[in-house]
Amino acid sequence: MYTIFTRKPRDLEEVAQNMQYVEDQERVRITEEIELDPATYEYFWHNPCGDHDFLKGKGGYRERERTAVLLTCGNRKRIIVDPSGAAYGRYVGFEI
Repeated sequence: MYTIFTRKPRDLEEVAQNMQYVEDQERVRITEEIELDPATYEYFWHNPCGDHDFLKGKGGYRERERTAVLLTCGNRKRIIVDPSGAAYGRYVGFEI
């Protein structure tokens, strides 16, 4: 899967804006898909750097390959997150 990551975004509007101007796509391996309920999805949308237990200990590099989780919620934008072991959205992008 490919994305353009934004490091420690204030919200996902910043991620969307960044993706319009940055051309370097990055390939990531999705290790887990997490289906969020609408309220949790909205909270993450506005607070990606907040504490999210479902991200803790995930992401980072494994054997020189970047790994991430895919956050979904029905037919809304699919969010790719590499928390690099933390419990917040350290690197966030949308599926390309």
